[in-house]
Amino acid sequence: MSRLRKLLIILISIVIVINVMSGCIIEFFSSDGFDSKEQVINAIKENIENLEVLNNEITNKFKTFDIIENSLFKTYHTSKEYKTQLSEKMFKNMKLKDISIIYDDKRIKYSTRNKFGTHCGFYYSFDDDKNYIGFSEDTMKELKEKGMYLEFGDRTALIDLRGGWYTEKVCDNWYFYEQDYDNYNFMKYIYDDINNMNPPSKYYENNWYQFDRYNPYKQKVAFRFIQEKDGFNTKEEIIDAFKTNAKKIDMLTKEIAEKIEVKSIIKNSVRIQQNSVKYKTELLEEVFSKLKIDYISFDIDKRIRYVVKNRFGYELGFYYSINDDKNYYIYSDNLLQLSKKDGTYLEFDSKTVMFGSRYGWYTEKLCDNWFFYEEDFDNLNFFKYIYDDISNMNPANMYYEKHKAQIERYNPHLLDDNGINNSVEKGYNVNKNSIH
Repeated sequence: MSRLRKLLIILISIVIVINVMSGCIIEFFSSDGFDSKEQVINAIKENIENLEVLNNEITNKFKTFDIIENSLFKTYHTSKEYKTQLSEKMFKNMKLKDISIIYDDKRIKYSTRNKFGTHCGFYYSFDDDKNYIGFSEDTMKELKEKGMYLEFGDRTALIDLRGGWYTEKVCDNWYFYEQDYDNYNFMKYIYDDINNMNPPSKYYENNWYQFDRYNPYKQKVAFRFIQEKDGFNTKEEIIDAFKTNAKKIDMLTKEIAEKIEVKSIIKNSVRIQQNSVKYKTELLEEVFSKLKIDYISFDIDKRIRYVVKNRFGYELGFYYSINDDKNYYIYSDNLLQLSKKDGTYLEFDSKTVMFGSRYGWYTEKLCDNWFFYEEDFDNLNFFKYIYDDISNMNPANMYYEKHKAQIERYNPHLLDDNGINNSVEKGYNVNKNSIH
């Protein structure tokens, strides 16, 4: 066999291997998750015998807190691998991302890939506990009194300031769970129950206007559908609309500062929410219409905030700061210094970025006392605004260095015309105009 022929065979083999691996990578990252809660529950029931066996195997093998991932790409550096024919089958049938063994909470949690919640799956509770979060008795009593913990037969809903949890019993010791940063998302599961409570839940009575977006009988006009249809598409559109209408916004802001009390909400709609005030003038109507305003809030930090309907961020718009404060989230000086030190608060001329554990904030100064702002659960989402600034920092930013691989999905130089990063290597497929 000639040397050239051998080289050709080697090259062909390499191409075949690369194609196979690429196919595996694409298949791995494009795998479809469950479409609904019902699909997850049905899968549990269909596979319950095998799940019981796998559960017993895991309990005998792992004795401390562990995370099991049977994947090519690990999410957690400390995760462990447990590959048997049964585990492989369950990871495939149940569309599992990982399994967490949490003996302190007497629970083994199976996290599934899904298309309908922030984080969901099912868990096995050793003490058959339908309350997903292990709060103390005193805390639970307080949550029940406030209406933030509810039970309807085999279902529970727990709501806190930033997150929400829903559970539903499937069979002995096995529960479906959903955890969502949008803590009203699962209200669609208990809408009828909570509406018919007698006496009504205090929490629901105070927040009914937010629950209405999850009314299962109004899905065709749900909140996010309205946002997608009528909202802004980009940050630049919002800023342009602000500049075009700056004089009228200034006039309205002055009126609000003089006539409206702090900690009030102005919502130009038929249904008025708690703490809101009725304030309708021709000027307000015009500003609401031209700026696609969802509501205006006058908060305790002396900001008058205009929240706009949009298609690309969790909550955003522009605000007037009496103190001309470009840091949207007000920290004490000590906390702000710590945030700067660990790289979670950044300033680039007129722009600021701050990262929280669950939220992120971005601001951009528009003119005296006026700022564009974006708040997002996906606190890496607005890296597209500061990618060049942060990647060229010298010395490098600690937060950027730590999360560099994740941040690359928002590299504006890798996005196509549709705002998508098609990098197969990183497995990301992120739309910059997506709703979070």
